[in-house]
Amino acid sequence: MFDLIRSFFSKNEKNKSVLIASPLVKIKSLDELFIFHINHSQYFQDSDHDLVLNHLKNKVNLNKLGEKLSVEQKKELGINTRLTITKSLVGVLSKKGLSLPDPKDALKRVYYRATFEHRKLEDLERMESLSIKEFKYFTCQDERDCTWCSKNHGAIYPVSGAIIDDINENCKCEWNRSILTAEITFD
Repeated sequence: MFDLIRSFFSKNEKNKSVLIASPLVKIKSLDELFIFHINHSQYFQDSDHDLVLNHLKNKVNLNKLGEKLSVEQKKELGINTRLTITKSLVGVLSKKGLSLPDPKDALKRVYYRATFEHRKLEDLERMESLSIKEFKYFTCQDERDCTWCSKNHGAIYPVSGAIIDDINENCKCEWNRSILTAEITFD
């Protein structure tokens, strides 16, 4: 039992070299996740996905690139006139992206969905490497949680990448803010 606890907190390199024959959790790169969530978002025009990806990778900044919209232009588009928004950002947004209360949120939602998913995959991989078999799904339990997240708060799942598929398929939150905590049973 102490060996298991020690393996959690040990900085010993020999624990890091443990390999599992067929991993259940496959880490995707952050770029792959950005592409996945851009493609599944309805906020961007299909022709501009590469430009949105470059924004998320900090190669360009659509919030600063190009000329800012005038008050008249914002009124024409139905955008809050107090917001600062560039023509470059408006150019990549679909009608659904422009209809958000703050169109810049379209970028934020995709960024957070991808980065939070990447972190969950890392956590699952770490649990798997420590031979942890189950985890508990916890949500923030506030008004921003969707019905699916609220319903699954406290649910126990096997350690695998299947939870990520469930989240992507069922979660309707702006981005999934849940955490996965290891369920450790001592025999």
